[in-house]
Amino acid sequence: MLRTVIDCIQWDHDPSLFWLSAATCVVSVFASLWMVFRAWSAGSGIAGKSWGLWAASVFAAGVWSTHFIAMNGYRPIHDVTYDGVITFGSGVVAVTGLLVTALLFGRGQSAFRRTMSGLVAAMTVICLHYSGMEALRGAALIEYDPVYVIASMAVILVAFMAGFRLFVHPDHPGRLPIAGMFLVGGVVGLHFMSMAGLLIIPIAGVNEAMVPISRARLGQIVLIAAGLIPLFGLATEIVFSQVSHYARREHVRMTLLSDAAVEGLLVVRQGLITEVNAALCDLLDIDRQSVLRKPVGSVLTESFLQASRACERSQFCRACLAPFGGEAIPVEVSHRRIGNGDDYEVFAIRDLRESVAIEAEMFRLAYTDAGTGAPNRRAFLHRLEELGSGQESGIVAVGILDLDRFKDINDKFGHAAGDIVLQETYNTLCAEVGDRNMAARIAGDEFGILLGPYECVSDIEAHASDIIAAICQTIDIDGVPLDAGGSPGLAPLGNSTEITLLNADRALYAAKKSGRGSYQLYDDRLQAEYESRGKLEAELRSALQKGEFELLYQPEVSASTMQVRGYEALLRWRRRGDMLTRPDEFLPVAEDTGLINEIGDWVLMTACREASGWSEDQFVAVNVSARQLLEQNLVERVAHVLEATGLEAGRLHIEVTETALVQNSRLTEDALVRLKSLGVQIALDDFGTGYSSISHLHKFPVDTIKIDRSFVQDLPAGKKACAIVDAVCRLGTNLGISIVAEGVETAGQTRYLARSGCTLLQGYRFGVPVPARDIPVSRKDMKQSAA
Repeated sequence: MLRTVIDCIQWDHDPSLFWLSAATCVVSVFASLWMVFRAWSAGSGIAGKSWGLWAASVFAAGVWSTHFIAMNGYRPIHDVTYDGVITFGSGVVAVTGLLVTALLFGRGQSAFRRTMSGLVAAMTVICLHYSGMEALRGAALIEYDPVYVIASMAVILVAFMAGFRLFVHPDHPGRLPIAGMFLVGGVVGLHFMSMAGLLIIPIAGVNEAMVPISRARLGQIVLIAAGLIPLFGLATEIVFSQVSHYARREHVRMTLLSDAAVEGLLVVRQGLITEVNAALCDLLDIDRQSVLRKPVGSVLTESFLQASRACERSQFCRACLAPFGGEAIPVEVSHRRIGNGDDYEVFAIRDLRESVAIEAEMFRLAYTDAGTGAPNRRAFLHRLEELGSGQESGIVAVGILDLDRFKDINDKFGHAAGDIVLQETYNTLCAEVGDRNMAARIAGDEFGILLGPYECVSDIEAHASDIIAAICQTIDIDGVPLDAGGSPGLAPLGNSTEITLLNADRALYAAKKSGRGSYQLYDDRLQAEYESRGKLEAELRSALQKGEFELLYQPEVSASTMQVRGYEALLRWRRRGDMLTRPDEFLPVAEDTGLINEIGDWVLMTACREASGWSEDQFVAVNVSARQLLEQNLVERVAHVLEATGLEAGRLHIEVTETALVQNSRLTEDALVRLKSLGVQIALDDFGTGYSSISHLHKFPVDTIKIDRSFVQDLPAGKKACAIVDAVCRLGTNLGISIVAEGVETAGQTRYLARSGCTLLQGYRFGVPVPARDIPVSRKDMKQSAA
């Protein structure tokens, strides 16, 4: 069979036309294959499809030209003509079939699809060949040898399916010549093997054409068609070169733009990386050229790709980028598909390491005390919430501790020394509470501590004692030993963080009342006490609204003349009917809750209004608490009362205790100076008790000293009491300050105090506290009352 085919080529065909047909086949096949490469490079859009259809058309024209050039060189038949309808119909068949092949072949995603495309193309060329043979007309009868027909079909089918299967992707350009030779071999093999099997029987008058085309005319047509193939190829290359030049220029421009982006950009097409910018190369520590045209899975993990593709279009999602062999990187990633067929995937990856570091630093600053580096109140509350929501076994204690002498240290040694004390206290607390627990600075000199879990309450108390002992150790600052000390209040952690802190604060208040260097655990006794205080507070508020408060007045008489010089206003609460309650039973609660300001305003207004009806040379003394002194508008309120009641300022005596003077002495001094500027008299009550200091008489504008009843009651027998009273009276005389003795009950006390130089006397000796309506209004009545 092979020898027959060779003889057919050698003896039955014109050599020049044989080689021309072969050349036409080679040029058309490789031109069309090159166009397929161009189609792939152009993508799956309109441009890519156009290139693919153009390649199919060139291939069809080349195969059609190859067939009819070779037919024109076939010698055994003389006076040959061609049926024009069938001839051009075969061309239409070729173009149609190969266009279908181009659409089916697409981009060759699978070997099966490529093989099927080769099958369709082979069947198309078979149809073209044998329909073209049917167009042959001459004085002869043409018959086919079935063996050669089948063999010719087998050759092209095998060659085309193998060639299309080899023709995979532009990434494998080395396969182009092999695939092309398979296709050329298939076309040439089909034609000449089928021609070798022809049987020519000369018979005149058969095979007349409907539209005859002479051999010469067909040759001209075929030569024109064949000549257009290289021209089309050249034009294609010129167009593609221009397009490629523009594309390269755009690629450079887009590369520069993408490299200027802060985000890392990765472009993927059909699972292969087509572009990556400098930012992503730096982020992943990779080389751009080494990853281009590589599977995206070689750079990004499958889990990261799934997380990225799950993001909504153009939305950034947080993810963790884990480079192969590298440390995980927190990133934000956005994924979207672009292109006409959405065949491109673009990943925008933003490095969040700096942002995460900034967030961590902001978190640290938000939860850390700047002065000591300790956890702050927010961190402490956050930890409390965590413990409250957990299932911690045992008893967890929450403590609040403030420093007993911190204010004194700040005032005497400055804030730098105070900062050192705070730092050392925090360090000591950390050492005492241990790693499992927590110490935090939650206010100025206030620390919060978490202790436990403990099995029993006694363990909490033992640990609290150790903490007190540790923080009471002296701190050496520039050679000066300082001891701030502290008194913690502790409460078991409950379901409510707010209530737990409130209980710990109540325990702290109780601990400080017990004395410095002590602790208090919130228990049922404290709970009952605060429930009672809460009830009392509610009753006090109700008493203000219902007018249940009353004022009683106790006279203060002249030690020399025994005439009443004024009265001290004493507050009473008519609680539950006719029972009068003394102020020492309810004023501490009023002081703690702030109700003292409202009560104090009522006392001041009532006392001044009632005193305005007395003799003009009589004063009224009103007690003002430490909390009232710290109110910024106290002076304005006093001025308003004096103006509203018409009482002269000199007739109002404001009595303050020495305890009030040491609580924020600067504000207290300012308030007393401003009150003094109104003309109000200032009296120092309970002198000799509490924080007695001669410096108070020098620092504050005091007009009167009131000697406490504890010294008066031992007169005249008590030697120490006599010495103290004599010293105070001499001090008052030398400073020009009036002296008032409280608690005078006997004639002996009266005589001794008068001899000592006491100015005024007050006590049951001269009258019990009475309502304003019972105060004598005439001088005679007053003198008789005093006697």
